[in-house]
Amino acid sequence: MDASQVRKKLKEIEATLGGKISEDYKKFSSEVVQGNEVYELELVSEGQVYLYGCAELLERNATYEVQVYESDYLLIGQDGDLGYFLSLKGEDEVYSLDLGALGALSMNKEADSIYGL
Repeated sequence: MDASQVRKKLKEIEATLGGKISEDYKKFSSEVVQGNEVYELELVSEGQVYLYGCAELLERNATYEVQVYESDYLLIGQDGDLGYFLSLKGEDEVYSLDLGALGALSMNKEADSIYGL
């Protein structure tokens, strides 16, 4: 999947979810993750997070019922039970939350953008 195909798929996801995905994430996804199903990102704070490719985003969000419990967020990856999320308001910040606590606890800000993880 090339950059234009990734951007097209992300636009479709925005339409499906009724939200806006950050421009930083769109750029990162189209230039770095590209057509990969999963991309392993080394975190600045050590460890890693597995980011989903755009073709996997809707399925993963449905699996964890993200839009049922956190309709303003998009699950973009995870490290074990810890999910990583973007706001569907076009904001760049990346958040995390235990996937078992969706809807029960507040999101934790992890970085100012995908590039800060």
